Amino acid sequence: MSNPIQTVLIYGHGVMGRGVAKTFADAGFVTIVKSSRAGKLSGLPANLTAVERLPQQPPDLVIEFVPEDVGVKQAVYAEIEAAYSSVAPEEAPLIATGTSGLDLVELARTLKRPARFLGIHYFMPADTAPIVEVMAGLATAPEEVDRAAQALRRTGKEPVVLYKPIVGFLINRLQHAILHEAYYLIEAGVAS
Repeated sequence: MSNPIQTVLIYGHGVMGRGVAKTFADAGFVTIVKSSRAGKLSGLPANLTAVERLPQQPPDLVIEFVPEDVGVKQAVYAEIEAAYSSVAPEEAPLIATGTSGLDLVELARTLKRPARFLGIHYFMPADTAPIVEVMAGLATAPEEVDRAAQALRRTGKEPVVLYKPIVGFLINRLQHAILHEAYYLIEAGVAS
């Protein structure tokens, strides 16, 4: 397995990005937030730096929390890959999407290094919810999925690990199955 993840870049500082950045900073990771509002952010945890541009040195892990739009997310991945295109493939950062519902196979379609791509799905509130899902992309090695999961464990999370990409991850799919059964029971007059 590669070296443990030490440096994490959170791309986006909305509700989810802010909570996730806090978990990494509080756990002692070198944590960077990329935000167009970097100069205006205040009250950031110790160990956390806000920047408007990607740093020169590649982080070990980048997790994006941008709007749930395939094109927007793919543009972010292209920016990250271009910024670190000169490093060896195994030294390039792992790029994770924070999506909970978009298809990882589709998101990775334009990547130059799809083996460096995975999904990391946090629950609300991201800084206190104990479970997080880590899912491989179509070309992601299990060792890299485990490496990301280990970093999440160091933040106090309990990762649910999936080695094959499925739309919706595991927990959302289970929730939908339960909802369908609940609606059926209401419709059948068994419950109100």
